[in-house]
Amino acid sequence: MNRRLIISSLIMVTALTGCGYIKQLMPEKEPEVQVPIENVAPPVKTDAERAARTEAEIKTKEEFGEEGGSYKEFENGIIGNGEESILFFHDPDNSACERLDASLTDWYAANYIPLSIYKVDHKSSAGLRNRFNVVQENTFVRINGSGDPVMVKSFPSEIELLNMLRP
Repeated sequence: MNRRLIISSLIMVTALTGCGYIKQLMPEKEPEVQVPIENVAPPVKTDAERAARTEAEIKTKEEFGEEGGSYKEFENGIIGNGEESILFFHDPDNSACERLDASLTDWYAANYIPLSIYKVDHKSSAGLRNRFNVVQENTFVRINGSGDPVMVKSFPSEIELLNMLRP
């Protein structure tokens, strides 16, 4: 019985498909929008290509013509001051922290970067660690003007950090 049902169902589907009846029941597919090739970014394949593309999007201070953010030590009054910024929970004994510290120093010296980053001593800032749920060093917390966390990233690559710096 089951075998007959399956065979008759297959014959019916084949017949309906062949005469176009099923195609008539199916809604037509909307035409795809053609995007001009110049509006499509080329695919990024390697970290080096990603870094070059991201760095090309950062303007130098001379090109932008105004003061941007800065990279400096954390001080009271930064959180909730009305300005969006990033807290960098830094540990001088961590080599990854030291590499990013050197990169940030270079970036801010040569480029316009709209957000400020404040370096927080990870070991001595238990209150801030608890407030932002930071459990390890080399963590970046982007905060809004009210001081609420917007984005948290631990052990970011330079590319991830550059993306975090975008307004």
